[in-house]
Amino acid sequence: MVSALTTIIYLVVGIYAGLAQQLLVRPVANLDCDYRVDLVRDRLVSLIEQPPRGDEHPRLARATDKFSNLLRDTETRCGTADPTLRTKIVTLRESFDNFRSRHERQASDRRNLLAL
Repeated sequence: MVSALTTIIYLVVGIYAGLAQQLLVRPVANLDCDYRVDLVRDRLVSLIEQPPRGDEHPRLARATDKFSNLLRDTETRCGTADPTLRTKIVTLRESFDNFRSRHERQASDRRNLLAL
């Protein structure tokens, strides 16, 4: 009897906590854009610092795609928040585009050399 009551109380408290957490999520307008831009910056640095493993490496391709989605989402949510943040986001976009083009050039050069 006591264990059944304890289980019921545990379930009710768990459900209440889950619903309360969903209701306390901040709306998009209050999103912490400073933190998000810092996160994007750190992820880009991490992506750039990965050693080259070949142009067909699936892990790098997945990481690049995930980062692209994160950057696009950050641009959408925080692009109009603050002029300083907008400047940071534009710089991050330019750096990511440079990384992609450099990676594509290196992959092309590698393929051409291997074809010799």
